[in-house]
Amino acid sequence: MKEARREASEEVALRYARTDLAGAQRWVSSLPEDTRTEAAEGIVTHMAREDPRAAVAWLENLGDDPDYDGAWVDLVERGFNAEPGVALVGALRLSDEGWREKYTNNYLSRWMKRDQAAAQEWVAEYTEYLPPKVARRYGPKPARTN
Repeated sequence: MKEARREASEEVALRYARTDLAGAQRWVSSLPEDTRTEAAEGIVTHMAREDPRAAVAWLENLGDDPDYDGAWVDLVERGFNAEPGVALVGALRLSDEGWREKYTNNYLSRWMKRDQAAAQEWVAEYTEYLPPKVARRYGPKPARTN
């Protein structure tokens, strides 16, 4: 029963957000935590395409529960085309180290192909937050000494 409620809440939140975003956000905030984390995915799915920055701000206000990782993934996947740097900030918020590395690496690689200068500028700003393997791959290279 609990799992069915969680699954349904995501779809309800998505449909509700399409017609009344503020109402849907209030509704999600009123749900029990175990359902709120799933319903948040529906809200983020809707928001990320149009305003990834607002999606990040809203999601950050919900807290640091690792169950929000699904919503952060939705933000990365749906917000990347509109604002790659904002979407990648979402990837850095993932609590699972493996997911954080996978999503940061994959989407940063795509951005490098699309707009290397902008991607490198983002990397310079966020190097200290990148997963170690991603930082070594894309971060500033140490100067060689002879």
